[in-house]
Amino acid sequence: MSKLQTNRDLYLAVESLVSRFKSNSRSLEQFLLALLRATEPFSSSECLSLDDFYGLISESFTIEPYQFEHKWLGLYDQFPTESSDFDGWCGTLKQQIVDLHEMEECGALENKYRSLGIQSPRGSQWYNFVPVDYLECAMAGSIEDANIDEFSLVTWEQFKGFIYCGQIYE
Repeated sequence: MSKLQTNRDLYLAVESLVSRFKSNSRSLEQFLLALLRATEPFSSSECLSLDDFYGLISESFTIEPYQFEHKWLGLYDQFPTESSDFDGWCGTLKQQIVDLHEMEECGALENKYRSLGIQSPRGSQWYNFVPVDYLECAMAGSIEDANIDEFSLVTWEQFKGFIYCGQIYE
């Protein structure tokens, strides 16, 4: 793949990635646990190049995911989700992982109408439950109104917006 230079390049690359992994059986929880693992080497970076951002998403389909940590259940409201750095992004991602884990445990993910929207046991609204839908909606929601050449780097705050759109964008 050639170097990604604009958000349009990124959009097209993610669209191709989604096509390639359409039949991947990894659950969204496992995908997000893999994304958490993939991002750790970048935790001290202020932002990511579009190539690095794409690489993290792509790698999350194939690398070994972290195991779910049950201590996160008790830390849910303490994650620093308001922070605009890696810690804020990581806290938001861990909240999503906890939501998915609890929805799986209570059977909510078996609801055949879940794509119309369901609430997690903690009250978060969800519309996307498989990695490719999550990524399509994350991409569409996070750059919907962006100028085609608007960015060539992704901050952790933008990445946090991306994953949030993956959760709630229809």
